[in-house]
Amino acid sequence: MTPFENDGLQFQQEGDKTRVISGKLNFLFNSNPEKIIAAYNFFAACARDYFKPRWQSVRGANLNLQEFNEFTKESTLYWMYFYIINRMPVEIKNSDWEHPETRRKIQKIVELRFKRGSVEASQLCAHLMGLSQSEYVNWRKGDELYLNR
Repeated sequence: MTPFENDGLQFQQEGDKTRVISGKLNFLFNSNPEKIIAAYNFFAACARDYFKPRWQSVRGANLNLQEFNEFTKESTLYWMYFYIINRMPVEIKNSDWEHPETRRKIQKIVELRFKRGSVEASQLCAHLMGLSQSEYVNWRKGDELYLNR
């Protein structure tokens, strides 16, 4: 099957599996492209709906639309893969969007635009994560200890 695109992702069927590529991300799903695309489209829309009010209400430094879509895309693919690899039904919940793994994806995309630890980065990360700035700083310190950075 010829590779095709959907929402900036490349899909390639490999036997009974589907490879999904987005930039440096590369996931191999144990399902056909139609099922993966349907699940992705549904959950990516959920991610965008979940984070859009926060993103649109930022006052000050913010992500552009492409950056916003990038972190929702990465988060959606991550959670789909997580559920599938753990042989669980793919049911991405709001708690997954608040999970440290999703927060790391927010932090990563924000810090590509604004210097790590800068006021702009801290304020934007906190806002997108639904935290106060002090809660974000405390979370970041704990996460850095956890990740040994």
